[in-house]
Amino acid sequence: MQRLSSGVWQNVYLFNESIKDNILMGDEEKDDIPQVLREAALVDVTKEKGLDFIVGTNGDQLSGGQKQRIAIARALHAKKDILILDEGFSALDSEMGEKIERELLSKSDQTIISISHHASLDVRSLYDEIIEVRNGKNFAKA
Repeated sequence: MQRLSSGVWQNVYLFNESIKDNILMGDEEKDDIPQVLREAALVDVTKEKGLDFIVGTNGDQLSGGQKQRIAIARALHAKKDILILDEGFSALDSEMGEKIERELLSKSDQTIISISHHASLDVRSLYDEIIEVRNGKNFAKA
């Protein structure tokens, strides 16, 4: 599963390295950086701080939303077939979260599994299938 998927979790860990290094994770392939910055809504952050900005210990120089967007960019850069978002937008305001989620869902080359306690009806309509779980049991399927 690890070979096929990348993920964004509610609790993001960043290394005390640059924004760029936290996205690339040692990968030398940099051609997709402009695209993943756009898809993760990080263009404004990198214009303000720069790609070489050192994020601090576990990203303590950034807001929670900025950290989560870097994690999204990292997962996109990994170019895996499956993207798992486990509360992947929880640190973002609803408008930013929906914007990024719409961007991700508009791509047809990746399966997205999103686990969330909150999803707007507009965004929910973009998913092929929704499984609602209550008390650990499959409650509804849409």
